[in-house]
Amino acid sequence: MRYQRMLVTGLALVLVMAPAIFARAQGEEVPRGPTFAARALQALIDGIQFGVIIAITSVGLSLIFGTIHLINFAHGEFVTIGATFAFFLNASAAGPGWHHIPAALAAVVFGALLGGAVERGIWRPLRARGTGLGPALPLGSRRALIMSGNAS
Repeated sequence: MRYQRMLVTGLALVLVMAPAIFARAQGEEVPRGPTFAARALQALIDGIQFGVIIAITSVGLSLIFGTIHLINFAHGEFVTIGATFAFFLNASAAGPGWHHIPAALAAVVFGALLGGAVERGIWRPLRARGTGLGPALPLGSRRALIMSGNAS
């Protein structure tokens, strides 16, 4: 049984490697993917970019909590909506195909207008009524679920 597995594995390896071996024997160029160093550098750059997005989002969340003294659980959804709007303006087939910078600036303006509308429509009346943090928490989490499309 053990030798049969080794034979099958060896045969599969030969079948996978055969096109490259024959192409090299005939002098054809074998297509190669990026090197390990290139892939590692790209992974490092992608990780830094993702970390910066998380850092900016967390700074915005702490800024909002520091100013209005209410936790906005929908903050991540606002960031996602802004990124989706920028993607629509820049790269979507249905969008206008704007350059990155104007699309990002328009997404910031869109996010600010949306956040201002939510603040005026939901948070300001709650603060005017003197609603404490306890009743406001379920509202923020419920709005986060509604915005992400997971509310029932």
